[in-house]
Amino acid sequence: MPEEIEKTDEKVGSVTGNRYEQIVAELLKVVEAQSKGQFTIGDRALEIEPIREYGGQEKSEGLFTVKESLFRLAEDIGLSYKTLSNLRWTAAKWPKDRRQAGVSWTIHRILGRIEDEEERFAAILTPPENTSRWTPDEAKRRVGWQVAKPVTPQEKVSAIHSLARDEEVAAAVAGDFLRRPTVIAQVKEEDRVRAVEELTRDDKVAAAVTPEFLRRPAVVSQVTQADKVRVVEAPPVSVISSLITTAAAMAVTRLDIVPDQSPPDLASEDSRAGAGRTAAGTGRVRFPLVRWVLAPRTTWQARRLAADCGEGIDARTAWSMARLARPRTSAVTPWPTWTANGALRAECLCLNFGRGW
Repeated sequence: MPEEIEKTDEKVGSVTGNRYEQIVAELLKVVEAQSKGQFTIGDRALEIEPIREYGGQEKSEGLFTVKESLFRLAEDIGLSYKTLSNLRWTAAKWPKDRRQAGVSWTIHRILGRIEDEEERFAAILTPPENTSRWTPDEAKRRVGWQVAKPVTPQEKVSAIHSLARDEEVAAAVAGDFLRRPTVIAQVKEEDRVRAVEELTRDDKVAAAVTPEFLRRPAVVSQVTQADKVRVVEAPPVSVISSLITTAAAMAVTRLDIVPDQSPPDLASEDSRAGAGRTAAGTGRVRFPLVRWVLAPRTTWQARRLAADCGEGIDARTAWSMARLARPRTSAVTPWPTWTANGALRAECLCLNFGRGW
């Protein structure tokens, strides 16, 4: 018999406590009758197609297989095949003498997942502590299923994992969690490191957070020496430009390239005036620094050619003539390997220039 419901004057929803008690008592009878009806349907489905061991069905000359028989029965009584299969399976798990009055068919179905028969039959007779009857959530906890109303932290985590299987939901939840410092503080260190590694796979994200890391001495001090060298080996564009400028200055010194002391009106090769004529009395023309850095031999020959020709030849013409005079298959000295020693890197570059690149 159902237990007595504690009387209360508080309203439940839109009804008074007394009316709520009357509704519960009425529905308990309906649920019990419904459970009997569900077991009756399951018993009749078992009668048509008994459950056999896997592979134990005997060959017959009948027109119907198990599924076809149950499918026909489900259509004839207006149920789905899945619903009829569940009713049949539950009836097989609970013989008539083991079914408990006052316990819904739903509880029987959930506890039917307990494999051992004796354990299963004993479990339905012993509700959880501090409760007088089985509820669907308590039955799910007993068999390890996810509950409808999570209570413990683990149940809440399981519910979140279930919802976060959808990629869009997971992305929205993750973004919300990352904006809560109190949540992040409770995450394990290895999980936080893994999250940062995944987030910084995007080049834009990595570029945005790296300067902040480099401005924190406490962070930089924990970086290994090998990683620091690796950072130097891949310098940013600004650093490379600075190194090339330094190397070019040293190259100019080694090649004995004297800065032109010509009057201000002497135009260079790339000036808008376009003259670049040889200076009277010196026989020299001015070439851009980039020419000396990228093609020192050709520029040197162009300078000598302009000096030999005297006035009347400009820098561009001299350089073009020197370039055409060179063999087509000329070897180019490889660019030196980046190392952690900036001074040594520039020195190697200058020595390559000096060998007549």
